[in-house]
Amino acid sequence: MDHLIGAKKEVKNVWIASPDHYLGSDFKQKDGKMTVTIPALKYWDMLVIEYEK
Repeated sequence: MDHLIGAKKEVKNVWIASPDHYLGSDFKQKDGKMTVTIPALKYWDMLVIEYEK
């Protein structure tokens, strides 16, 4: 699943907390928008977005 999120600051890293899987997350950022790929969703997922300082 791909999700589009507004991100005006430069994103350093994205983590996913989930009981569904133990994988990292791929993300791309361009023109103030970030696309995050979530491998699967069965129960719940929480994204943690770390921005550059």
